[in-house]
Amino acid sequence: MNCSRCSAPIGNGLRFCENCGATAVSATHGTTAPSETKKWVMIGIGGFLALVLVGTVASRFVSHAKEPTIAEAKANVTPPESTPPLAKAENADFKPLTVEQKDAFINEGWTFNIPESEVEIVAAFGKPDQLNRQKVENKHTPGQMDEIVDLEYKGLRVGLYKVAGAVNGDLIEVVVIDPKLPIQYSLLAGASADRITKLLGKPSEITPEGSWIYSDSMSGFHSVTFKVADGRIQGVQWTAPID
Repeated sequence: MNCSRCSAPIGNGLRFCENCGATAVSATHGTTAPSETKKWVMIGIGGFLALVLVGTVASRFVSHAKEPTIAEAKANVTPPESTPPLAKAENADFKPLTVEQKDAFINEGWTFNIPESEVEIVAAFGKPDQLNRQKVENKHTPGQMDEIVDLEYKGLRVGLYKVAGAVNGDLIEVVVIDPKLPIQYSLLAGASADRITKLLGKPSEITPEGSWIYSDSMSGFHSVTFKVADGRIQGVQWTAPID
């Protein structure tokens, strides 16, 4: 055994150096004291733990970097409508339409596509709940029998005039009752009847059944009719002449 401090030989069985009083260690262990060994072991363990901690923090940082920030997440979310579209329309301040705007609405006031072919109408809206056909004589060609096709859906009816042998036809009637089908200026079923006069003025005619009729200013043949009950629009009907 040797002294850990002065390296003097120490007899077997002695734990302290008789020369300086230091703790004895085995010569095969070198001159490093157990306390020093423990110190380096602890430093090594601490370094390992530090590397693990740094790696964990780094991985979390990378994963969070891939996630959107709160501001980005909110920017990608479409806020719900706090006010229904109909209520917004009721509260909106609409100016009276010009003569040109009024005539355009009377001719075609719906804002969704209605094809002018029976096949395309069925392709767009599906099989109708009711389908009626009526033969009519052509006004310009005596003896030529054309056809009026009436396709009726829940909340929508389309009348199509087809000249004999033609694939496409002319829209002669469009009736919209479903409030989900868009109409210009929100003059749709459920809206206040006061909105009609604010936009279109006084009707050309009001029937006892509650139909408010407006005719175009040019020919008077095209018309739009509002079915009104209890101060509300129940449905809108556009009618075009058969030519």
